Amino acid sequence: MSGSRKSADAAVKTKEKSGKPSKRIIVITAMLMVCVVAVMTSGLWSNTTAANWAKGLFVEGGKVVDGTLDLEGVEAIKDVPKGEVRFYINKNIVFKNAYSQGSIIIQNPEQCEFVLQFKFYTVDEFGKGTLVYTSDKIKPGQYIEGDKLDARLFEGTYDGTYTVLAYLPNTPGGEPIGSTSGYLKIIVEN
Repeated sequence: MSGSRKSADAAVKTKEKSGKPSKRIIVITAMLMVCVVAVMTSGLWSNTTAANWAKGLFVEGGKVVDGTLDLEGVEAIKDVPKGEVRFYINKNIVFKNAYSQGSIIIQNPEQCEFVLQFKFYTVDEFGKGTLVYTSDKIKPGQYIEGDKLDARLFEGTYDGTYTVLAYLPNTPGGEPIGSTSGYLKIIVEN
């Protein structure tokens, strides 16, 4: 019996693992990382959809900023009659690619009594709108300059609309009390 037990014990014995990855795994991982970096920094990667997507992961969205923009050639909004909504919006918005920050410029002047939120839609040939952007709520005296889309658009020029929702200042989660809308163009260069 002891002879057969010894051979069974010998067959069951396995090499104990030390908890460290083997040198082979370290070398393969390092080689893979070098290849990924080489492809990403080469011209092969720079204009691909995957590259733009990956770059877009690290592009910050726009931030609401206190103050007013000094826009060349645009007269500042000085008077807003009570109960009316006035704002500034860039109606020709350009993006380098589908994942980059574009030339979105929206401003709520100090004189406006409402908190504003902007929504952009692309409109197809049948008049159907698709939501592609929703701004943060912008208090009077704040703006956003540069932001990313919420939806991916392919290269091209898109007819679109915008809707501005007006909220009372002391009801941050409330329903909008009014809205207005207009037309814009969204251009994605590549």
